[in-house]
Amino acid sequence: MPILSRYLSVVGVDRDVFINVRGNSVSLLTIGFYVMEWMLYILLFVFAQLFRRLIHPRFSDFSLIDPQISHMTYSQRELLFPRMFVLMLTGGITFLSGGTINALSPRYSVTRKWWNTHSTMLTILGTNAVQSTVVSVLKNIAGKTRPDLMTRCMPVIKDIAPGQFNIDIRSCSTDNLRVLADGFRSFPSGTAATAFSNLTLLTFMILSRVNIYQHATSSNSITLPLTGFPILFATLMSASTLADNRHFLTDNVFGAAIGISSAMLIYRQYFPPIWRKPAMYTLANGTKVEQDMTLAYEPKRFFNDQEFTWKVDPSQQKGDGEEPEIVTVRNLSRRTYPSNSHATI
Repeated sequence: MPILSRYLSVVGVDRDVFINVRGNSVSLLTIGFYVMEWMLYILLFVFAQLFRRLIHPRFSDFSLIDPQISHMTYSQRELLFPRMFVLMLTGGITFLSGGTINALSPRYSVTRKWWNTHSTMLTILGTNAVQSTVVSVLKNIAGKTRPDLMTRCMPVIKDIAPGQFNIDIRSCSTDNLRVLADGFRSFPSGTAATAFSNLTLLTFMILSRVNIYQHATSSNSITLPLTGFPILFATLMSASTLADNRHFLTDNVFGAAIGISSAMLIYRQYFPPIWRKPAMYTLANGTKVEQDMTLAYEPKRFFNDQEFTWKVDPSQQKGDGEEPEIVTVRNLSRRTYPSNSHATI
């Protein structure tokens, strides 16, 4: 990060500071950077929840004769997929799947598994923080009515002037302002954004593991539908809000777009893009190594004037008389990638 390093030098920080942890040189500046990232995502997520609960949306007027907002209101217990349930279910599935994929990979060292898991958890948290913030802010700004607004409002007809069809919340008889305010948070769908953000991440993890797009095989006809299951599940959860009279179709479409965009944005901060062909690297001993799309990017560095490097799973050294070997993600093994390496962050 050369640009940031120039700004750090202005305030008197011109070299990194390292400490020794079990024989590994650990960068305090890098650790501090990732601690700030964790705190930023947590604060964003908390802000999104508080903004949605404590700030009232824009209360727009609505029509008494609009059939699209006159549907029945169902309680949280009657919903097929309540919003918090969707968050815990999809986030939990992605969390457990990502941890399992990293832990059960036989070709990575313990250090690499730890770093992959850390990057996966940070990606999940960051994705949910970004999509929650965007959705919460847009909900309160747009103030779009839900399909069940009329039953939330329960307007007093006798207090409405003859011939008046457009009314506002002053004509409502309900005394539950929280429920009424939530009736103006239809756009965009938080359920769709949450489901698609987490399950899109899960799809990326699966695709990076099976390498469908990088390596075509005869088993793709079976593997590809399996990798598409998370998106189908997200679509099902989003569609349930239509039957529950919580959202319109446009709300779900924009919510899904926010979720997918957030997942792609944050995933690219920590992992290589699975939709591109993996790069090829030539090691010092002549061995050609194909980029492993499941590996997280190395820790962020600020200064390049040190002799410290990131060392994880170096390829097996070959003799001078041997021909260079092309190592791909299809033929990696524990022997090819020994587990005695260390990380330098």
